[in-house]
Amino acid sequence: MSKHRLDWQLKQLCFAHKEGSYATQHDRQAMLELIGKELREAGYKKMTPSSLKPKHVEFLVKTWKGNELSPGTIKNRLSAVRWWAAKVGKPAIIPRTNKELGVDERGRVATESKGKALSDEMLKKVSNEYVSASLRLQEAFGLRKEESIKIFPNASKRGVLCITKSKGGRARTLEIRTNKQKAALDNAQRVAGGGALIPPSLNYVEQLNIFKGVTSAAGICNVHGFRHFYAQERYKSIMGSEASINGGAKRSEMSPNDKTLSDAARMLISQELGHGRIDVIAAYLGS
Repeated sequence: MSKHRLDWQLKQLCFAHKEGSYATQHDRQAMLELIGKELREAGYKKMTPSSLKPKHVEFLVKTWKGNELSPGTIKNRLSAVRWWAAKVGKPAIIPRTNKELGVDERGRVATESKGKALSDEMLKKVSNEYVSASLRLQEAFGLRKEESIKIFPNASKRGVLCITKSKGGRARTLEIRTNKQKAALDNAQRVAGGGALIPPSLNYVEQLNIFKGVTSAAGICNVHGFRHFYAQERYKSIMGSEASINGGAKRSEMSPNDKTLSDAARMLISQELGHGRIDVIAAYLGS
């Protein structure tokens, strides 16, 4: 591969500035390599990271909108471009807000459920026992993908799941309430032995790549849906009724007492998911 190709140079920029979690670094690198390829194929063949200009940003946004990418996806890619601009000393070439670029803000209130249960049929197609164990923990406890891979299952005891490798470094514990949760943890402890759900010969990034390959081959996409499923099932178990995203009452339709109970349930679920803010949970449960 030519070292003059922009996507290669952006990859090197990521290697030189390893910021954020492994997952953040991996996703940023993937997005920037894709962006570099888009620019190169559009005719900017002699472009280097330091030659980034407003016209390139405008071209990218126009292309993404023309390809009907969601506002959320465009925002994520713009975050990567802003990181790139900052690293080459040009943060001012990109408007501070996405609105100035004509990108709609991503709505926080879900209008359609993204919840997805993990079926036995899905698991039968998963060829790697480490990946299978991670998937089971994601659905049973609402873990993030990174958490489900980095977790040390045998650190959990006395009826709680301990999560130490979490986004932002916020450790948390989750009560083991159901037989499904106990079975998922027992399985993870067996597979992991005394370590994380990463084979001893691999590091996190290597196992993450295996995870993506194995789930893709099994036809399992958007594993974040298991996290949504957990939130919705947890709400139902607390309230005795469905969340509004699944046909239950909206907050505006509830009595004052039910609003109080619903708010308490939403805050608890937010904490269990590792967020801590009640407004975030509307993306999982609806209004």
